[in-house]
Amino acid sequence: MTWNRKILIVLIPLSIVFLLLTAFLSYTTLDNLMMDRSMNDNDNVMKQIESQVMNAFDETELFARIICMDETINEKLMSGDNLSVYEQDRIRYDIMAHFKSYTSLCRLVDTFIIERPDGEIFTSERGYEQDYAEEFSQPWYQNYKKQGLNGTFSEKHRFFTPMGSKYVDGVSYILRYTIPEDPRGGYYYLTAEINWDVFETLLAQYTSDYANIYLLDRAGQSLNGPLPDEEIPLQSDTAEYQETASSYYKITGLGRTGWRLLLVLNKSQMSSRSIAQTFGFLLIVVPLFVGLILALTSLVMRTGHSLKKLTSAMRDISEGRLDTRVTLHTGDEFEVLGNSVNEMAEHLKEYMNARMQAEEDRQKIRTNLLLAQIRPHFIYNTLNSIVYLTEDERLTDAISCTNSLISLLQDTVQFIEHEEMTTLEKELETQKHYLNIQGTRYPDAFVLVFCVPEELKGCIVPKMLLQPVVENALIHGIVPSGKCCELRIGAEDPGDGWLVLYVSDNGVGMTDEQVRECLNRQGNYGMRGIALSNILERLRLMYGGDYNGLSIHSVPGEGTRIEIRVRMIRRGEEHGTDTDTAAG
Repeated sequence: MTWNRKILIVLIPLSIVFLLLTAFLSYTTLDNLMMDRSMNDNDNVMKQIESQVMNAFDETELFARIICMDETINEKLMSGDNLSVYEQDRIRYDIMAHFKSYTSLCRLVDTFIIERPDGEIFTSERGYEQDYAEEFSQPWYQNYKKQGLNGTFSEKHRFFTPMGSKYVDGVSYILRYTIPEDPRGGYYYLTAEINWDVFETLLAQYTSDYANIYLLDRAGQSLNGPLPDEEIPLQSDTAEYQETASSYYKITGLGRTGWRLLLVLNKSQMSSRSIAQTFGFLLIVVPLFVGLILALTSLVMRTGHSLKKLTSAMRDISEGRLDTRVTLHTGDEFEVLGNSVNEMAEHLKEYMNARMQAEEDRQKIRTNLLLAQIRPHFIYNTLNSIVYLTEDERLTDAISCTNSLISLLQDTVQFIEHEEMTTLEKELETQKHYLNIQGTRYPDAFVLVFCVPEELKGCIVPKMLLQPVVENALIHGIVPSGKCCELRIGAEDPGDGWLVLYVSDNGVGMTDEQVRECLNRQGNYGMRGIALSNILERLRLMYGGDYNGLSIHSVPGEGTRIEIRVRMIRRGEEHGTDTDTAAG
């Protein structure tokens, strides 16, 4: 028997066994890898969907609560019953105009509707009150009211849209509230109607041939299509993936919305993908083994060397070293594969850079939105004050108030145009303008005292940081006290690399429970907490997610002091400053 036959007799069975073993191990490994990767990828998908749904909820809730506090709308709603038809029509038109200004800002809401305690309907679409009255007679709305739910999404239902005068699928955010000054008493119901296309589009982009995502309402009913035929327990959320005969599933709650996400991964379809990838792998390996039999040791050595370089490069790339490049000059498939790896690494590097830039842009947009959400009601009140001063022929005060408003608006425009930082001295000047306006609205309500050392006035601080805190102190601490209070704005250098800014008053103060409600945006102090949470979120964008440098010290009847810690940056040190460390 010749030597080549001996080689073939040894190599062919070994090659067949090796190929079968490779196919089995490849399938097992790929199946496990794909399962793990699919679970990890879909965990990230569920987090993204959860984040977007919660963002939609928070945005809708914020606008709804702002509308509930809109003094102009509330004043119109409380108008007397003995009005002429013209006067009633004028009130509806004015409320509609205010609603329009909010729907233009809130991208999710099609229509805002308020049901007054006497059943009267006021909408952002004039002339359709009867259509909305019929809609509110439906079981979904009546059951919502009977269950005592408040400040959350309704079940999926059909609602009327003036665009084409038709009914579409959607959900509604319903907020129950009262107007203390309303002699009628009773509850008002504010409904924000959201087209279901918003959520349907969101879910559709994450659905694949093996992964299905369902949005479940409070009762466990699917809001976007029928659930799988197999029985999946829906009573509680699952921290880890659970297994049924044909799938894996996971259930995640969506916080205050009362909704949940159900992810279902189909086992058979995932296994089919693993088999297809295994066959694809074998289509490359089999020719290599034929070449190994024909070219023997030299080809084995060359192939092994090529595989080693490719594996090393792929490992480096998978560990994040995207500058890794592989160089192969074999003139065969390995050289093509090496070039593809190089192209993939380059594309991944470009993609990661683009993602980092997109995240940076997104954070800037969120910061601008946080600022824009702080102040709309203040602008309305200021304009009303200017009108009052003008009508009272107090022109000097009206001019001063107008100039202060212009200065504040200029600061806001500069902020939006990416001038996000300013000196502490300029920030204090901004507060003077703001308090000049509020001094006109609340005469003899406060005395302003600045406690800022001269050497700290040149420090660099985030622009418009103090205004919402000063506004909270005035509106919630000083005005309710009914006396002339001292409003103190100051800065201190504790010597630990941070600058402490504080706003204090000797107004009504808060209990420990009220402080907790304020920080958690709950109860009657929830709206006061919105400004503080916006400040905290803005500073976390600057200093990192573990920033915790905002604190409240308050004693009932004695007053409140709010402290904010920011990085100590003196004038001339703006560039190259490390802002990654969070305040303790």
